[in-house]
Amino acid sequence: MAKGVMIVMSQAIPGQEDEFNDWYDSKHIPELLAVPGVTSAQRFVALPSARGQLPPQGYLAVYELDGDIDEIMGHMRAGAPGRTAPEGLDVAAATNYVYRAMGERVTTVPGLAPASSPFIHSSIAGPPGSTGSE
Repeated sequence: MAKGVMIVMSQAIPGQEDEFNDWYDSKHIPELLAVPGVTSAQRFVALPSARGQLPPQGYLAVYELDGDIDEIMGHMRAGAPGRTAPEGLDVAAATNYVYRAMGERVTTVPGLAPASSPFIHSSIAGPPGSTGSE
């Protein structure tokens, strides 16, 4: 089980998507997978919502972290000066967050067939207990 995840939302500069995706897949992900404690990486591209909307950042990367989160992030920051961003990355739009695991990973629910969808569904919700109408 991952002890945490780092999610990175990013956007390519229009017209430079190929350069951005090539850099991300062939250079950036291998660099981060070389960081001790980064155990996996997977990229996603946004799909329109039911209302046809897309998020401001069209790309999402999820990195699984296994170990002391602060130590892993320290290793990442230490290696950051040697990393270069491609011309195709909209640096101003890039955002990343780190989350520490709160419990065990749930992969099946007794009595239900396991899900096999490669999609992530996101919805906007308020904090636990809120109704969203406040």
